[in-house]
Amino acid sequence: MRIPRLTPTPVVLLAMVALSGCGGSAVVVTSAAPPVTTAAPTPVTAPPATTIPVVTAPPPVTVTVTTQAAPPAPPPGRTLRPGVRVVSPSRYTQDTTLAFRALTLFSNTLRRIDSPSEFRSNLRLLRAELRIFDAAIRRLRSYQLESATLDGQRARLARLGPPLARAMSDFLDAIRDGDVSSARRLANEIQRRLNDFRRAL
Repeated sequence: MRIPRLTPTPVVLLAMVALSGCGGSAVVVTSAAPPVTTAAPTPVTAPPATTIPVVTAPPPVTVTVTTQAAPPAPPPGRTLRPGVRVVSPSRYTQDTTLAFRALTLFSNTLRRIDSPSEFRSNLRLLRAELRIFDAAIRRLRSYQLESATLDGQRARLARLGPPLARAMSDFLDAIRDGDVSSARRLANEIQRRLNDFRRAL
């Protein structure tokens, strides 16, 4: 038997509009606020339609494998942080790819939700995807790269990623609790942080 499609509540619509395109390395999403009707005395409408920024993964990196026992010396003028391990560009690419993939999965899961019951049943999955993103992006803090360009990008992503994940987690809490005011405020914060995150690449 086909289960009838439920009309999304304003809170769930807010979630879908606010984070319908969190971003990903291969996904370009433009969201538009759908018409919202409600029987409540004071209707709550979704925020104005916005074009969600596209977050792309760093460009492919060519890795040269050598047989040297010791790592090559840094370029002239490049000072590495003492005591912090140096990793290859391929390791950095693995971590960033995992982070952006988890962010995309989080976005896609949220976009599929169209009722409060679906939100509740998907909340554990959303949190798992968000934890993967947060853990992968936090790993960038534990190492450095010889390339000044890549290391600068790594530092920016490592600084901007965790606050973005925290805002998204708080957003899930607000939707779960039916706190429309907090959800709207957090949606604006997430949009701002996503813009900063995109510019960090």
